[in-house]
Amino acid sequence: MNQVDRIRRACILCCHCVRNMAYRRAGEEFSINWEQDDFWRNISGNFIDIAILDWCKLFADPKGKHYWSKVVPNKEIFLESLYIELGITEEEFSAHINTMKHYRDKFLGHLDEELVMHIPKMEISIKSAILLFGVLRGAFSRNLGDAPENLQDFYNERFLHAKTKYPKIT
Repeated sequence: MNQVDRIRRACILCCHCVRNMAYRRAGEEFSINWEQDDFWRNISGNFIDIAILDWCKLFADPKGKHYWSKVVPNKEIFLESLYIELGITEEEFSAHINTMKHYRDKFLGHLDEELVMHIPKMEISIKSAILLFGVLRGAFSRNLGDAPENLQDFYNERFLHAKTKYPKIT
């Protein structure tokens, strides 16, 4: 895979991650009985599962094709900006990665022996995907013609779009 394709695909993963989280969060605002309605419970679960899988491709798998360090122009500056933007330490980001990997590996990938699933808090994931996208969009805009200009705006638009869909089913 050439570098342009790798960058485009990393941007696609950022978009998919935040879109799925926007759809999930929009649904949380409505009084759907998630426990008793299998269809909507499954949709909600799928949103979070895909968001986690896509985020892990970007931030939790250093050997993966789309890992952030394989696409950003300056790794050190990116990491420094990431910690500052998120307001966390390197250790806290590592802990978040481990939480995301645990969910992915123990529940999505294998459904191991653990009986209680703890869905990770996604704020760090959303913000880190938005930051990565912004860095890539800024550095490689000529290669990302059809990508959103701003991923935070894209998240907000998808959130509002999803809110127009949920009331029809409540």
